Amino acid sequence: PEKSFTGTASGVTVKRVDKNGTEITAKYTPTVTPVTPTATPVETTGKQGQTQTGKPEFTEGDSRVPMNDDVPATFDDGSTTK
Repeated sequence: PEKSFTGTASGVTVKRVDKNGTEITAKYTPTVTPVTPTATPVETTGKQGQTQTGKPEFTEGDSRVPMNDDVPATFDDGSTTK
């Protein structure tokens, strides 16, 4: 399956034949629900010119689809530093 696919696929029909030659078919239709990670925002307050730091917490949407910690978090403009 494609990583970005969500929704109901068109499905496939599967056929089996027993030892007597009797055929039976069934349709398999998968539905893929999106996995959405969550984030907890962080706010800081300080005087002008004072360095402020904060680290938002990101949580995977499902343990079977973990966050990729090798890919750095980015700002709205796509940069990794400000």
